[in-house]
Amino acid sequence: MFKRSILFFLAVLLLNFTAACSLQTGEKNKEIPPKKKAGTTAEEMLRDGPGKYAGDQYDSKKLQSELSKLPNNLTADQAYEALIPLLAEDYMSIVKELDQFNPELELLGPVKGSDSDGNKSGNGTKEKKQKTNIAILVDSSGSMAGKVNGNTKMDEAKTAVKHFASNLSEDTKVSLRVYGHKGSNKEKDKAVSCASTEEIYSLKPYDPSSFDSAVSQLQPVGWTPLAAAIKQAGEDLKQGDPDAKKVVYVVSDGLETCGGNPEQEARALHESDIEAIVNIIGFDLDEESKKVLEQVAKAGGGEFKAVESSAEMESGLEALSDLGVLLENLNRQTNNALNSVQTQMRYDNYLRSVLSQNPGLPGKVYNIMEKESERLDAAAEFLEENNQLAKGVGGYDGTLNDKLNKRRELISNYFSDRWDKEEEKVKEAFRKAEEAIKE
Repeated sequence: MFKRSILFFLAVLLLNFTAACSLQTGEKNKEIPPKKKAGTTAEEMLRDGPGKYAGDQYDSKKLQSELSKLPNNLTADQAYEALIPLLAEDYMSIVKELDQFNPELELLGPVKGSDSDGNKSGNGTKEKKQKTNIAILVDSSGSMAGKVNGNTKMDEAKTAVKHFASNLSEDTKVSLRVYGHKGSNKEKDKAVSCASTEEIYSLKPYDPSSFDSAVSQLQPVGWTPLAAAIKQAGEDLKQGDPDAKKVVYVVSDGLETCGGNPEQEARALHESDIEAIVNIIGFDLDEESKKVLEQVAKAGGGEFKAVESSAEMESGLEALSDLGVLLENLNRQTNNALNSVQTQMRYDNYLRSVLSQNPGLPGKVYNIMEKESERLDAAAEFLEENNQLAKGVGGYDGTLNDKLNKRRELISNYFSDRWDKEEEKVKEAFRKAEEAIKE
């Protein structure tokens, strides 16, 4: 009897121990709770977001804590289905803006009796062309001597800035300001360097020879007085047409090192009488610097673009030029077809009106796509380092990376096709307007 009691007691202990082990093991290898399936087509993918940590809700620590609770031995499909609800960005707000894009405007009839300057006979009033004043600020701190892709960051910046300026429209004036270009990045020269910000190409139409000469003299030298440069850019832009749109483009590889407050200066400039927009191209930045400079751009009413080469920098500058770039290119393409001063004047007015009613979107799209891509890649890398992915799923050649690349490709192609369609809308709308003008 006693032996049977002992055996029964041991059996109960064994069952309890086995059940506990099963629970602990199952806790890590349990199935992912069923959620809404991630999209497989571009249109479906655009509706995946916004995810729990999308946009300003992103928190890497909270995200990693959540990811660490996922089971081990995840397949590519399982990992992808887990990441998308967390990190998919909000594309539908941009799609909605595109859906509302309207290039058709109610135009007045042709101006009769106007002279070659567009002055109406009788009252002497004049229709003005859309103008833009641009200030380009280039970081000349010592860190710009660092190399990427075999070239110094300064050389990469020079190449991109020259290319960007060469494609500006005739109605655009540009200035070039350099900062941190004096003294050195040594402590003894900090005061000199922090006081150095200079406009080396004053606000005027682009002249290839003098602009390129100004850019060529840039050398990586000192500290980074970014706040002072942004403040002075406001003074540069005031020298142009008061009715022109004012835009600042900052090219920098780091944060303020002179004690200034770039975010405060960007906000003050944007909220000032000239209402300038401050865009920032961040070159070869760490994650913390990206976050800080993104806030500076946001305070300035502009956008932030992180890049790693002169080619990406050129693309970023053009993207941040918004839909105006697309329409200005269209303007140049159709100029040959315009056959009168009246038609030219009306077309300029038409483009200006379209732009005022349809704010640009390409910059927003590229920004949000890059942000989503970076965060998905970082999350996939975390899962791999945490040994939660099955064999062959993680890494550059892994099946999860293939799925993430496919997502980028489909979304990118979708928006590329949309830009083409919007351009066709503008062409067709202007064709109709031109016919109306001739009548």
